[in-house]
Amino acid sequence: MSELNYDAILWDSDGVLVDTERLYYEATRDVMQEAGIVLDLATHNEYSLKLGEGAWHLCEEQGYSELEIQGFRERRDRMHELLLERPGLGIEGARAVVEKLSGRLRMAIVTSAKRRHFEQSHKDTGIVPYLEFVLTREDYINSKPNPEPYLLGLARMGVAAERCLVIEDTERGVTAAKAAGLSCWVVKNALSFHATFADADAVLSSIRDIPRALGLKE
Repeated sequence: MSELNYDAILWDSDGVLVDTERLYYEATRDVMQEAGIVLDLATHNEYSLKLGEGAWHLCEEQGYSELEIQGFRERRDRMHELLLERPGLGIEGARAVVEKLSGRLRMAIVTSAKRRHFEQSHKDTGIVPYLEFVLTREDYINSKPNPEPYLLGLARMGVAAERCLVIEDTERGVTAAKAAGLSCWVVKNALSFHATFADADAVLSSIRDIPRALGLKE
């Protein structure tokens, strides 16, 4: 289909196409602060962006019950949804890059976000029409860093693993992609700038670098 090294791209969404990773952190941090727990960015990154786990064990360590922690989760989700109502969450340059790649590469999204959160964050990005499909948290059992989401995306796309590229922004996403046998490029952002991404096939500073890295002429 393409003179490029890849036929398809599976995009992550949060932190790659929409500036929403920080909103999830802010909502979780604020709810934990109400519970008397300080969730700094380094701790959030370790448990959420690297390991794919929440930091709710911090509440357990403070003696909160499972029922109380569930209440904190629900409060966080409500706060997160309010933050997602902000306009203009699209990463600068993301739509232009997706549009440039359209027709050259097949594209889809594989995200850990819930469907309603995904739709809310993309309500004005203009990116979804360029995609063949979107897989959200409801579409699979095991989330990243488990490879299941990307294995499902690869099967749905119907291309060979060596011809499919993943674009990620988190260590858990890289782990999932590589475990699925896929090449993975990372686009760093304000939350992931600290990570080394030793297992990534490439680390880029901007989404705008992707067409050039693929070998496309301006």
